[in-house]
Parts: sequence; C-alpha cells; structure tokens
Amino acid sequence: MRDEMKLEFLGGRVYRLHVGKADRFDIVRYISDMYRSNPGDFEDVKLEVVYNIAHPLSTKDKNFIKWRIKSFTAGNITVSFLEEGELVSNDRDGDKVIPLKPVQSDMDMLVDEITEGVEESSIDNIPTLVLGTLRSGSEIDTGREVVILGDVHPGADIYTEGPVIILGTLSGRVFVLSDKAYVITKRCINGMIVFEGRAYECEKDTKDDEWLLFLPDGGGVEIYTDKIGSLARRVKRWLEE
Repeated sequence: MRDEMKLEFLGGRVYRLHVGKADRFDIVRYISDMYRSNPGDFEDVKLEVVYNIAHPLSTKDKNFIKWRIKSFTAGNITVSFLEEGELVSNDRDGDKVIPLKPVQSDMDMLVDEITEGVEESSIDNIPTLVLGTLRSGSEIDTGREVVILGDVHPGADIYTEGPVIILGTLSGRVFVLSDKAYVITKRCINGMIVFEGRAYECEKDTKDDEWLLFLPDGGGVEIYTDKIGSLARRVKRWLEE
C-alpha cells in the first residue's frame, strides 16, 4: 500500500501526502522514513494527509497518526487531514516528490506485532519513538513505551516504566522500572539491561530472522531467541500471567 503514497511540496513549509488505500500504520511508517531520510527538510512544517473517501480514516486513526508523528518528530511536523473531495479544483500541482526508501519487512512486522494494542490505549500511553541511533551521552527518561528505530550506542541510557523495542544493536544501558515491562532487540553487544535494580550484561547476536526477548523473572532474567511472531505471542502470554 505504501507504494501508492505520494508526497508533494506545495511551497513554503507545507507538504501534502496522498495516502490512497494505506492504513494508519503504513502512513506513520512512511512519514517516519521521510523524516529520517530528510530531517533538515522537515523542521516546523505542515503536512496535509489526503485520503480517499472510499478508504476513510476514522477519528481514532487520525489521533493515532497525529500523536505518533508529534512524538517521533518532536513536534516538527503538524498533521491535518483532508478527503480528496475537499481539494479545490484550482489547487496547484506539487512540484516535488520525495520517494519512500524501502524498510525491512522484519521491522514493520515487529512494530505491528508488539504495538498493535496501542490503538486501545489512551493518548498518554502512545509510545515514544526515537528515530535513528541513540548516541553516546544521550538519555531517555519516560514512563511510556520506547521504540528505537536504530542502535543504542555505549554511553546511551534509557530509563522507562514501559517496554523497550530496539530495532538494531543494544550496546548502551536500559533501566526498566516496572515488573510488567520487557526488552526486545535485534542483538545485544556489551549492553546492559536492569530490571528494577537487577542488572544483566548481555553479549548475544541472532540469525537474520530472529530477535531477542528479555523478561524479568523473579531475581533474574529470562531470555528468548525466536522469530517475531513467536516472541509477540510469548509477550502476550506473559502479560496475561
């Protein structure tokens, strides 16, 4: 569906994104890739999301998109919505199209599998998304879920009461301040995970289609290595225990 989307530059600091049949997850990922690829072009801009009346976006969809975009762009992109029929006939054509860079299907599947319950959450529980790599000296301190679309370098720290998903390599430290949170990462090289004061130093890689899941277990840590779907099901069972 994302192949159908087209981004137009309307002049000034205004862009228009035609989303066709794309759902809210595709839309968020498209904007995420756009912002990550061209961060300097998207500072303090307005983005009009134009959807087809035959494939409407609900109020819940719109809120989901707005708050996800606000979160991972630090407010640099303000989103509004239009149905195609609301566009005036003399609206000028866009003169710039920014192509979407391909994203690994594993990344898409992981975020969808693990965060699919976000739609039932309140706005306050929408995840904090950090684009790219969390570099040395960086620190995140939040009560929300954290999704890192890159690596966590040595010297970078994450403090959170929610789960942490890292789509690259964990080499920094993650401090999880809740017994109902977990950490998922592609690999852990000289990293550290601390569950309520209990530290675990990890040195573990995975195969191409595998991920690592760390769960608190009494005085220790349970570690699972498996494919995305299996880990997602394991997390859901653990949360229900």
